[in-house]
Amino acid sequence: MALGVSEAARWQAYQTRARMGAHLWFQIITIVVLGWVALTMYVVWRQTGVFYPTLGHQYFWRWVFCGIITETPVLNLCAANLKVPAAGGWYALPEFTDWLNGPQLYHLPFTTWFAHYGVRTALVPLGLAALAIAWRARHPPRRRTPPRPPAAGAARP
Repeated sequence: MALGVSEAARWQAYQTRARMGAHLWFQIITIVVLGWVALTMYVVWRQTGVFYPTLGHQYFWRWVFCGIITETPVLNLCAANLKVPAAGGWYALPEFTDWLNGPQLYHLPFTTWFAHYGVRTALVPLGLAALAIAWRARHPPRRRTPPRPPAAGAARP
């Protein structure tokens, strides 16, 4: 009778470890991307307040919504049929977006602002990743020794 773990159990343990590792990395990457989007949104919100203080962020979220709908390739197909509420009335989305992007308000589409500041805010997660890699390089993982099998005549607990 063979003592120890079977090859099938080891294979299943390796598969479980790989799946858990892949899921953990998926969660880490998702959190980093969502954090980057939130940081970039905050920077765009702040900078529009700095450049256009008279607006007071009155139309900011409508500008974001309209900019994403009209500038996204598949979503822009339905943009002509959408209406947006503003100032007590409903306006066609393309005309309302042109007004928001015009010289009276934000001067450029939201996607342009997001791309401009997104490149700069991307340096934050990249810098954190570089710091994590540098820390890991300076602190290698400890090697664990596998447990020894019990002696042939030893009693099991």
